[in-house]
Amino acid sequence: MMSHKRPPKELPREASVPASQLVIPPRFTGRINAHLLGNMLEIVGYPVIMWIVGKPGMGKTWQLRRHLDSLGFSVHSVSAADLESSHGGEPAKALQERYIAAGQDLDKGKPAALVVDDIDTTLREWEKSSGAVNQQDILTFLMHIADSPVDIETDGALRQVPTFFTGNDESRLYAPLAKHGRTTRFNWEPTTDEKAAIVASILRLHPSSQEIACQLVSLYPSQPLSFFSHLVSTRTVAALASEASIATFSAVAGGNTTYADQLRQRVEAARWNADWLQAARELQDDEERLHGWHLDGDLHLYETAASSRSGSA
Repeated sequence: MMSHKRPPKELPREASVPASQLVIPPRFTGRINAHLLGNMLEIVGYPVIMWIVGKPGMGKTWQLRRHLDSLGFSVHSVSAADLESSHGGEPAKALQERYIAAGQDLDKGKPAALVVDDIDTTLREWEKSSGAVNQQDILTFLMHIADSPVDIETDGALRQVPTFFTGNDESRLYAPLAKHGRTTRFNWEPTTDEKAAIVASILRLHPSSQEIACQLVSLYPSQPLSFFSHLVSTRTVAALASEASIATFSAVAGGNTTYADQLRQRVEAARWNADWLQAARELQDDEERLHGWHLDGDLHLYETAASSRSGSA
């Protein structure tokens, strides 16, 4: 069911950007810049860790990485998968190695940061498994850098490394680590106007057509930014699907780069001719049908299980 909120105010013309640029709200970049400066200047008492938390699909990790890249930072990454291992001590070792590598870059005068993606996912899995040893080792290391960010036992003194966590569930962060002075928390939820500006840049709308982004955000206020990114990627490629043939796939798979580039240009051109309001309605309908199928399936499994229990009673 679609809900309606106030339409965002008219977008500035700057929201229509070239393909190589997407809007990142100044409110987001400002908080990132502050964390970078606080650490690189080694301001006494400034937290080494920033925990960016918010709903899934709102661009936390993408915007963070894109902004760091635009500033010329080397991003040393740790994913949730890196923190999963059947070998005790390995995840903490991987985390420490990346922190040290970032610190060494800073020692050489190269801007660097550590980014740990979806850390709450790993913390949730630890609760369900025998991850006590790995959890303890990682939390021990994180507590150490939170309190002594320039002193690593195995490597001596390092520059203080700006460290970022991203995740969806703020309750998953270890309470002592989340204390003021150790971690600064940034709850990211774009405003209606910020979201409209981002959507306009995702769609790469001409300034005269930017009201479409305002309408989309107003019509689908509960949809994350990833909904609109998915809308673009799937609907633009779909514009060529009816023309695809054996020759099409053979040419692309065979390395015909000229032909592949021509297809990419046509996909890009499809943005300008798309009916985004209609496409969004279709995608929303698809998602609602899929959700309904999931609910029907869950209900069927529940009824089957209940029937089995009553039959054995």
